[in-house]
Amino acid sequence: MRNLATCTLMIAGLINAFAAEINSIEGNSPVCPQSTTTYTVNYALNFTNTLTTFDEVKSVKWEFIQNGIVVKTLFSSTFVPIAPTGSAKINVSGLSLGLTKIRVTLNYYLHTPYSVAPLNTQKTRDIFVGIPDPTIINGDVICPGSTALFSIGSLPNATSYTWEVPAGWRVNGVIGPVVANQGMLVSIQPCSDTTCKPIPLSAFTIKVKGVSASCGQSNYSSKTIKIDHQVNITETNFPYNDVKLSASPTNFPSYQWTLDPAWYFPANGNKNLPEVSFNSRGLTGLATLTYTTPCQNTYTRNWWWVLPNTGGPGSPGNPGDPQPDPGDCDPEIPVSYMPNAKAMNVVYLKAPCDEEPPAAALYSSDTGSLKSIKLVRNGEGFEYDISSLKPGVYIMQVKTSKGKHKTMKFIKMD
Repeated sequence: MRNLATCTLMIAGLINAFAAEINSIEGNSPVCPQSTTTYTVNYALNFTNTLTTFDEVKSVKWEFIQNGIVVKTLFSSTFVPIAPTGSAKINVSGLSLGLTKIRVTLNYYLHTPYSVAPLNTQKTRDIFVGIPDPTIINGDVICPGSTALFSIGSLPNATSYTWEVPAGWRVNGVIGPVVANQGMLVSIQPCSDTTCKPIPLSAFTIKVKGVSASCGQSNYSSKTIKIDHQVNITETNFPYNDVKLSASPTNFPSYQWTLDPAWYFPANGNKNLPEVSFNSRGLTGLATLTYTTPCQNTYTRNWWWVLPNTGGPGSPGNPGDPQPDPGDCDPEIPVSYMPNAKAMNVVYLKAPCDEEPPAAALYSSDTGSLKSIKLVRNGEGFEYDISSLKPGVYIMQVKTSKGKHKTMKFIKMD
């Protein structure tokens, strides 16, 4: 028994010491499905000078796996059976499009003075059959009434590129939406006809894919682009109602802030920078940024500020109520009057309050427009007809005759 155990340990040690190893799998990627591609596996074998212990390759199996399923199995017809290093080749064609895993199994015998042990070792490699998908479309903005360049990196096996743009747009002068047989770099021009001329600051989607007569085509890669540049505003709140609004990007030609007159702004302050600081005095108000873009067009962006702990921090989509109205008819939208597919009116004051309708303004978060509106009495409250409004998110600011403010948000459904 002791001799058997000793022999077993010796064999185990020899298996570890003389294990064959696959070093690499070489060959092209990506490849076309109908082309014939040669792949080579390189491996290392072990043996003693006297050949009393050595590895002997018996077969080299190639498996091609797609979506976890072996779709093709091949064996190398020739290989190096006994040597310090060896290799084996295989020619393959007719693979389906997509990501493919190559798994090579090296089957060999370990010959020792005590036994002959059948062993194997494996190695895998991923290849792509067809044309890989585009990764990044370079380019972001088109100036109104102008053109802009967009590009992608070269896709292996692609002989041309198909671009897709909104209807009426042009790619290298060719009208879309689908424009084939183009290159990696194209000039895109929005339509200029009055019926389809894009609205500045609106967003659109462009797409591109690689194409080859012999390799098929990749999937589309898409990107959202804008007509002209747009600013983003971030809000930072500090103790004692100090507020900072910051516009980005910060390299536009000009910025001009207009702040609510109820807020405090230092006399020596500067409203012509991307960043402006003020004290809100705890009052809901509107800040307006007028800015000029690199396209030399001027736009405005509205930003409501509300007290952070009452519904803020003040994005137009997050209104709050800086001053509750105890005893003064707290303005609100009763649940039964919330805009939906059927209701056509919104009641803002549900109980007797002022004799005259309160002052009110309506802000559309979709278009960024702000306008004064008129509320009319209806029973014990006041209402505003929203039947003519387009679906979207709206913000209402109400100010009663007693100086109380309320900011509320509602959604107009289809």
